[in-house]
Amino acid sequence: MGKYPYNNLKHEELYYHLNVVDTKCATLLQLSGIVLMIGTVSLASDIISNNLLWLLSTIFTIFLVISFLSLSVVWLHWSKSNTELIKILKYRTRVYNICVILTAIGLISIAVYVFCTLGT
Repeated sequence: MGKYPYNNLKHEELYYHLNVVDTKCATLLQLSGIVLMIGTVSLASDIISNNLLWLLSTIFTIFLVISFLSLSVVWLHWSKSNTELIKILKYRTRVYNICVILTAIGLISIAVYVFCTLGT
């Protein structure tokens, strides 16, 4: 069956799986937007410690990358060929998995940032 068992799926089933991946990436895109908004408000209100600015910059970069990757996944693309749909599904699944890993790293970085700023 292989690593990706999509070869035996019907056209409608492939679109169903694409919809699942798209929905999950859209959720990560929303989370990234919320994190970026909170970070921007924090910067604007001047409550950021200067010695941890590098960490906040790293967090911003991570969530910006997640946003761009998520946008590439939720891009609308219609296809009539199952072979092309399988390629798209494999690509979007890989990108989604990368976004999940980056989200975990970003959330851990936020936790580190909060922990480091508790004493200041």
